Parts: sequence; structure tokens; C-alpha cells
Amino acid sequence: MLYRSHDNLILGFEQFVASNDQVTLLTAYMKIQALEKINRSKHIDQIVVRWQVGDLCGNTPASDLEEVWAYCKTNKIKLYRNT
Repeated sequence: MLYRSHDNLILGFEQFVASNDQVTLLTAYMKIQALEKINRSKHIDQIVVRWQVGDLCGNTPASDLEEVWAYCKTNKIKLYRNT
């Protein structure tokens, strides 16, 4: 199966997460809306991000640090940063 952004990528992630008991998500960027969608089953237990300053600041940040951190804290998801 080929997954493409704006086509079936989020649905593919959501199905993969739901079909596994524990999932570690490795990602360069993370927006809260995407995280909420792919983790509806609540099977993500840890996330490793590559965040750099430019990913979090500026006019169009690629990630939602504050919202993602709060979501992880509420849902007991370990959040790691690997530079």
C-alpha cells in the first residue's frame, strides 16, 4: 500500500496504530491535529521527534510544541527529542 499526504496517509497511520498494542512514533515534525487523529485508539506509548528551533518558532512552525507536550502528558505518552 502506498500512503500519500492529503490522500490516505493519516488514515493509514490511524489503522496501523489501532492494529498494534503499543506504538513508538518517530517523526521530524508533529502537529496536534494529526496526533489526535492517528492516536484515536490510544495505542501510541512514546513519540521521538527531531525538533529544531526553526521547527517550533517563526511565522509557520512545523510542530505544535505546547499542544503536543500537553497531549502527551494527559495521555501518558513519553515524548523524546533526538537531535
